[in-house]
Amino acid sequence: MPGSSKKDLVVEVLSGYRTEVVARKYGMAPKTLSNWVRQYQDEVGDLMAKKRDEEEKIKEDAAKFKELQEKYDEAMKLLGQKELENSILRDLVKKSIPTGSSLLLDRRGISGSYGAASVRSAPFHLLLPPSASGTSTARR
Repeated sequence: MPGSSKKDLVVEVLSGYRTEVVARKYGMAPKTLSNWVRQYQDEVGDLMAKKRDEEEKIKEDAAKFKELQEKYDEAMKLLGQKELENSILRDLVKKSIPTGSSLLLDRRGISGSYGAASVRSAPFHLLLPPSASGTSTARR
């Protein structure tokens, strides 16, 4: 019985193990363990109820953590997709707008000879110069 107190043994019995099995495990008489169970049952019962409540809270917290982890993983996946889309669009704009054009792309947005208000409201393909947007000058 080294390292085990009387109350620990009573907890094992009250947890569902047979008195004889616990007594044999620790090398003691089943009658002695039965006496301890009767003596400490109320006190240990309160401790076990408190322990069950703590375990239930831990399970609830674990479920909440799992749900939050799933939401976080989904958000990171979406963020990665958006970063990839932004990178692709930046590359497309760099390739579509000739060097020296009056249309500039900076961190604040697109500006140039079109005017800030029209740039914000115009569809993307209308922001490109006629040669970059695929329209020919022969249609004029």
